[in-house]
Amino acid sequence: MPNHHDVGGLPAGPIDRHEHRFNSFERHIDALCLMMCSPPVKKVAVEELRRAKEEMFDGPFLKANYYQRWAIGLRAVLVEKGVLGEAEIDARIAALKTGRS
Repeated sequence: MPNHHDVGGLPAGPIDRHEHRFNSFERHIDALCLMMCSPPVKKVAVEELRRAKEEMFDGPFLKANYYQRWAIGLRAVLVEKGVLGEAEIDARIAALKTGRS
């Protein structure tokens, strides 16, 4: 039985092949993943990010877009490796939402 991310050949509607401008979230996630996977930071391997995305349950994987999947995967790997804690990430997100950066 294929995993939830292995959807090749299943009906899913047309693929939008038009170029689009990356929004702020997409640019930030792309930069963050690149930074975390490259020297001198190198806290995460690209393979770990791929594994984390592939381990998502059906609902989150299918509901998330490409960059949301990368963000969820990066968070999972950073927590798994002890680089950051869940509470630390949640507190920072809350602070950013209220403008207390």
